[in-house]
Amino acid sequence: MGQNFLIKSSKKTDPRLKEEVFSRMRADKISLEAKQDFLICAFGSRYLKIHREKHFVNVTSRKMRELARILVEVKKIEPDVRNLFEALKPKYNDHFVEAAKAVAKYDNNKNLFLCPTFALNISTSLKQCYDIALHI
Repeated sequence: MGQNFLIKSSKKTDPRLKEEVFSRMRADKISLEAKQDFLICAFGSRYLKIHREKHFVNVTSRKMRELARILVEVKKIEPDVRNLFEALKPKYNDHFVEAAKAVAKYDNNKNLFLCPTFALNISTSLKQCYDIALHI
């Protein structure tokens, strides 16, 4: 509730995203990162507009949290990164690979991901974020 109150002061955020998605997100560091990042919010807003069915509100929340989770990992690797838009610069591509491995729990010894669906899903979401970033 407190996070949502802080975020509600931002007039640029899509009202539907605030009302339907933000209210369902667990209030933690990851959701705060998602709510404060303009590109993640633009991704969520676009996703909601394309997928109008009610159950896609939960999917939107999950995808926004995935993007925030990988952004947090990229920030651990490169503290100078402030937001997802900045992180999408080509010089940080290797950081995304390392961050995806960390979040998807890649095991170097076994050469496999413990959470392989994250690795697949995040690549699609990041491609969509690149597309949004190109049109901002």
